[in-house]
Amino acid sequence: MTLINGIIFNPAQAWVASNTPLSVMRMVCRSRALGEHVRITALAPTVDARARAEQRGMTVHPLDDMLFALAQMGECRLPH
Repeated sequence: MTLINGIIFNPAQAWVASNTPLSVMRMVCRSRALGEHVRITALAPTVDARARAEQRGMTVHPLDDMLFALAQMGECRLPH
């Protein structure tokens, strides 16, 4: 079995699912070489995003928490 690291964003339901630790995301964001391996793939409208996340062993997080964490990784100026 191959582990596929990923993130599923579901903005309509305000959640994000991921099986990738934030420390790994941070490392990928800061490395041009690792970033070249990132792929964005839209799920087909017929795919149940929640079922796909469960199938891949992903943990579900509130969308705003993940966006805040990603903004911090990108060193964006954030409100306190």
